[in-house]
Amino acid sequence: MSNANLEATPPAPAATASVPVTAPATATSVAKPPISKKSKHGSSPTARKLTQKLSSLHPNASHESRQTIASWIIFNRKKADGLAEGILLSVKKEADSTDVDEGASRLLLLLRITHQVLVSNSSLASAPGEENGND
Repeated sequence: MSNANLEATPPAPAATASVPVTAPATATSVAKPPISKKSKHGSSPTARKLTQKLSSLHPNASHESRQTIASWIIFNRKKADGLAEGILLSVKKEADSTDVDEGASRLLLLLRITHQVLVSNSSLASAPGEENGND
């Protein structure tokens, strides 16, 4: 091939196909929170499990029953979005209850379980020998 043939050959056209261009991830990019997997019922599986567990309890449930559910919540703490959704669904259900006394009793039960989760979780967070700010 001669140099004359190379000069006479027109350059190949640039590819103009529409290719999506993505910007490289930078340190200033904001990560989106994970999308919870909602089913056709409108709530996540974890929320449904929690509401099922809470609805199966009697309003005057024993300390052991409340502790069992609190332990389950702590064990599943990585699914916090679903747990928070389940607690909100339970609060909403009891707030809309027609029986005021029953709804108030179940809300108190939910508060007791939530309190147990917070107390247990705070004792897990503070290591032995460290001060926790309480004098």
